[in-house]
Amino acid sequence: MFNVVDSIYAGQFGYGCISGSCVVISNFLLIIALSGGVGNGTSALTAIAHGKLTLEGISSNSY
Repeated sequence: MFNVVDSIYAGQFGYGCISGSCVVISNFLLIIALSGGVGNGTSALTAIAHGKLTLEGISSNSY
């Protein structure tokens, strides 16, 4: 929906504005996708590392 509204608004100014908007929005969405992927991957790796530390602590203190 974001891209549709921008295209309608930029279309009032000409074809150059629409093409510029399309280039910027595609780069913007690429950056959002990459940052989301890095964030999710970092969260998963952190959880795995924290789980290993917790399990090592439990197994070394068990009777």
